[in-house]
This record gives sequence, structure tokens and C-alpha cells, in this order.
Amino acid sequence: MEARTRQDNRLQSLNDALLKAEGADRGRLRAQWNEVYKVVYSEKLGEMASEFDGVHNVYRARDVGALDTIIPPANLRSYLIDAVKRGVESEEAASQKEFLVEEAA
Repeated sequence: MEARTRQDNRLQSLNDALLKAEGADRGRLRAQWNEVYKVVYSEKLGEMASEFDGVHNVYRARDVGALDTIIPPANLRSYLIDAVKRGVESEEAASQKEFLVEEAA
């Protein structure tokens, strides 16, 4: 991100001016450079986010195995309730199995 930002023509122009400036002009240009840098950095960050969004999405994540499934919002509540129930049942079964092993010993 840093390299993209520093390559921007607005900052390049200010860099050139800074090299030639002296005294108070140099301080004024440095302050201007700092302000422009913040703006340009933000723009470049937005560009990079757009590039990322153009390539990456939940469907791609599912296709490459980063996600198991995509749950439509209308199904989310029932999916979460079922997942919690499965988790509780799994823990109860493991606890029961552990109890039986201890009883047998």
C-alpha cells in the first residue's frame, strides 16, 4: 500500500517541490505532503479493497473450501438453533461416555 501511495503523481510533484524548497517553503510543503499523503493513502486503500472484492466473495470462498456452506439470512436462526442443539447433544454424549468408562473402572 505504501508503494502505491508514494507513486501517486500528486505526491511525486510535492516530492520534486520539496527537493527544491528551502526554509519556510520546505515546512509548508512538508505539511501539505502529509495531508495529501493521507488522502492518497485512503484512495489507494479503497482501490485495493475494490480489487479484492472483485476477486473474492463468499461463493468463491465456498468453492475453494474456506466455507462449508452459505446460509441465507432467512434460514440463519433455525441453522444456529440446530447447531447449538447438535453441540449440546454431542457434549452430553461425550459426558455420558466418560461417565460409563469411569463406572466400569
